[in-house]
Amino acid sequence: MNPFRGVFVSAVTPHQRQGHQVDLGAMLDLVDFLCAGGVEGVAVLGATGEYPHFTIEDRIRTVQFVAKRSTVPVLAGVSHSTLDGAVSLALEAAGAGVAGVLAAPPHYYPYGQEEIREFYLRLAEAVSGAVPVLLHNLPVFTNAIHEKTVDELLATGVFAGLADAGGDAAVLGRMASAHGDLAFLCASDGAIPACAEAGVEAVLSSVGCAAPELVTGPTPGAPAAAPGEDGATDGAAARVSGLGRQLPCPCSDQGSHGGAGPEGRTGGRSSAACGCCAKRGVSRVVRRLAAGSAQGGS
Repeated sequence: MNPFRGVFVSAVTPHQRQGHQVDLGAMLDLVDFLCAGGVEGVAVLGATGEYPHFTIEDRIRTVQFVAKRSTVPVLAGVSHSTLDGAVSLALEAAGAGVAGVLAAPPHYYPYGQEEIREFYLRLAEAVSGAVPVLLHNLPVFTNAIHEKTVDELLATGVFAGLADAGGDAAVLGRMASAHGDLAFLCASDGAIPACAEAGVEAVLSSVGCAAPELVTGPTPGAPAAAPGEDGATDGAAARVSGLGRQLPCPCSDQGSHGGAGPEGRTGGRSSAACGCCAKRGVSRVVRRLAAGSAQGGS
């Protein structure tokens, strides 16, 4: 049975003001906020969580604390620039009791599809079934996993599915239909409605970290609608995209991102803006919402 259904939220990673260690207190407050927001799961230390900035030791410690604190299933990002690093993170995450791990291709250097395929096969062999491994396609940030490569890897039976930030709902829907017993998560906020229509049953949302109510509801991407209310999905998509466009990027003269956040830009628009600035904007919203929640706000 596929346990990865519904709305998973990709969390930012609060860090200390001095240095760049994870602020565990703030991280756990954020986990509490997200769990209270009605999500089906929380993903930590993925692209939204800026995983390249933190040491392996800090990432392991964070996953251990989050796994103990969360009241919903946890997906742990184990992506790394090396195979050894990804294996170490995955095995430690398995020991922490997470529901699964997200593994993107190694970052920094360009790799061909055969190298990416070999990386994943070696990762799966080393993890040896200790924890479900989800392929994480992050074409904005690292080497893309081509559709053919995904099909070949999933056909081996050693992977739990795919979280895809590519934004092509038709492709993701086809793969979900072809590999029906596996998990497929739409990791591009702007593509949520189209992916839901294509039969994709799970969401991995970055914008949901700031406002989980935008992506929770009876249909992925749709808020709970009042009786007789129409157009809930379209309204949610507009609000998700609108929130993404409001996140300022001081590194770009465009002033805003062309998308909802670092898991995937909405509407296929490109931007010279950097992902870190989008996360700063999301982080500001998260801090405000969490503070309001702690004071009894909605």
